[in-house]
Amino acid sequence: MNRNIWGFSVVLASLFLLGHWIPEFSTTSNLVSPAQSVLASTVSNAINPAERKEMESLALGFTKVYYTYTLDNYLQEGQSLLPLLTKNYQETYRTSLEKSYTAAKAVQAESSVVSAFIMGIEKTAPDTGVIKMQFKAKVLTHEIETLNRYSTTLELKNEDGAWRINDILEEDPVAFSNLRSLL
Repeated sequence: MNRNIWGFSVVLASLFLLGHWIPEFSTTSNLVSPAQSVLASTVSNAINPAERKEMESLALGFTKVYYTYTLDNYLQEGQSLLPLLTKNYQETYRTSLEKSYTAAKAVQAESSVVSAFIMGIEKTAPDTGVIKMQFKAKVLTHEIETLNRYSTTLELKNEDGAWRINDILEEDPVAFSNLRSLL
């Protein structure tokens, strides 16, 4: 056992020393030459703290409202989100909202977001960004409640000086609890 720990320590120390003496092996190296890094920094789409806060608040607020619904308020709550959407996305969203309402109605679904968090945020262009999120929701279907986890990816666009939702790129279930009771 001691020999395994000693061997692991030697390998770990060797990797550390390689990173210290040979920049290409460093965990902090980025595989671009100094000339390329100047170019990369001019093309960078860094997110400043104010933008990050605005983008995250938008995504979290949208997620909490969009995925919390009863059949009585589904369309009304969904339409209340229109000001958070880009002008180009609003019509697509309305159509999608009506279809998802029909699906929710068919299974008598209700949903309530319990928690949501940002997994990643990236600016893909100066006026465009993508946010990957996960959220937990209590879902009531045919009078059976489950606590489920979902993943969603939103595309954001800066329109008229404000960040807005430009598309829901992905919506995926991640985990279900109490699934057997539905079967």
